[in-house]
Amino acid sequence: MVSNENSRRPLEEWAKSIQHRLDVAYEESKSILDHPGAIGATREDVVRNILESFLPPSVQIGTGQIIDSTGKLSNQVDIVIARGTAPAFRFMGNISAFLFETVVATIEIKSMLYKDKLLEALDNSFTVKSLTYLLNVRSKGRKIFDDAFKWVASIGGIEKLDVSLYDPNSENTLDCPEETWKVIFFVYYWLHWANGDFANRELVEKMKPFLGKADFDFFVAVLGFVLKEKDVSVLLTGEHKKASEIKEEFFNKLFEYLHYDDVPPQTFVLAYGGYEKLDHLLGEVRVWYEKKSPNCGMVAVT
Repeated sequence: MVSNENSRRPLEEWAKSIQHRLDVAYEESKSILDHPGAIGATREDVVRNILESFLPPSVQIGTGQIIDSTGKLSNQVDIVIARGTAPAFRFMGNISAFLFETVVATIEIKSMLYKDKLLEALDNSFTVKSLTYLLNVRSKGRKIFDDAFKWVASIGGIEKLDVSLYDPNSENTLDCPEETWKVIFFVYYWLHWANGDFANRELVEKMKPFLGKADFDFFVAVLGFVLKEKDVSVLLTGEHKKASEIKEEFFNKLFEYLHYDDVPPQTFVLAYGGYEKLDHLLGEVRVWYEKKSPNCGMVAVT
């Protein structure tokens, strides 16, 4: 059996090579350029190229603003990662507008994180977090989940849905109604959980592309709340026999959260040169978060 250390080594070496590329690009861009805008654009291009080199073809990477179903726009975002088959509005200067429900993640890029730049990046990310998600869920009501279960049954069940979703280049290939597609992953996770599939390593391996989605984190959080279980492993592999008991409560609670809250994409802040004059980086983020709470999610800082 290959040790965990050996299995991690290729990934660690790859990560080191990426860090080296970022370091080289950082030094190269400041060796001649002196205009902040030009330097920033150059560094954004480097990160974009790195992402494009290993992310699957099912996503698209761009720069621009994000628009929600109410017409509200975010600030301009350095890097937007969205589903590749989803529409985006393209403009001159490589600027785009992305539909909020299609966005997977956003990244704010800074050369060096001073306090003012950190707060600027967090505020920018907050404009993404504060957008409205799944307006159609609000308008249709709790019935949207019942319709989604009926639709899955009509196409042949979870096995048929798996065949479509496992294709990395597909997006709604089963002609799923748009309003059902917006919540289909919650139903997908539920059906696999209720079947006990999270205890099956082979199936979990196939599902991995979807287990990093914000929707899955949200699903697990609601499930844990309803079952009053904090251990994710126990929750996913040992509690599925209670599915019939809690189904009504779970989807009522899920709808309640979707109705009043949002499921924002993951948001990150990347600093090429680390941070300076910030003795307590996490403390600064925590203070910012407490001021914005409870109306936003946490931003990851790398």
